Amino acid sequence: MPAVLPALIATLALLAAGAPAPPLSATAAKQVRCVAALAIVATEQQRGAEGWRDYPRLAEDGATYAERVVAEVAEQSGRAPAAVQQAIVDAVAAIQAEAGDSADPDAFARAEADRCLPLMRAKVPAREQPTLPQCAAYIRLAYDEIRAREGATPAAKDLATIASVLDHRAREMLRGQGRSDLAIDEAMGREKERVTAAAAAGAADRVDLPHCFDLAAP
Repeated sequence: MPAVLPALIATLALLAAGAPAPPLSATAAKQVRCVAALAIVATEQQRGAEGWRDYPRLAEDGATYAERVVAEVAEQSGRAPAAVQQAIVDAVAAIQAEAGDSADPDAFARAEADRCLPLMRAKVPAREQPTLPQCAAYIRLAYDEIRAREGATPAAKDLATIASVLDHRAREMLRGQGRSDLAIDEAMGREKERVTAAAAAGAADRVDLPHCFDLAAP
């Protein structure tokens, strides 16, 4: 091979590496923007923003959605996952700038989230919302596991408190339905058995446990 060819090939490779990636398809761009929009909402929820208390919690499902979109877009577009992740970061900045320029930033963010939530649900179905008695059982089970594994840590004590609150509220709810103390004990026992069996089968992963913390809130 003439000496000039390796140099030419190396030059072309460098040029190709530095060339801008082709634009994403409309579908991929929409998914990337939606990951960004819902990530903004999840961040606001985690910092306790009042405007998003009525919205589905997005931290866990949003993260799963992001992982799936990154993998799909990377495979379909030929981009590296890191490049897709950067596109999401850029989309976050773009949405925040657009919201800031809008007449009503909160309404703008809500409209973006409302448009994107169905796209996320198509890839990440909504988690099952447990009842009050089920929440009491799930959080108690979580406490038992952490206590057995880590001892009486602050996290374990917090879970014990939450489980106690949920148990009390669940019993009050059942009492309000006219049930006797014996009937309440039986109902709570049945839910505990169901929850324990579901957790053992791995079904707890699709339960909306953050909803339980909402039910325990003051």
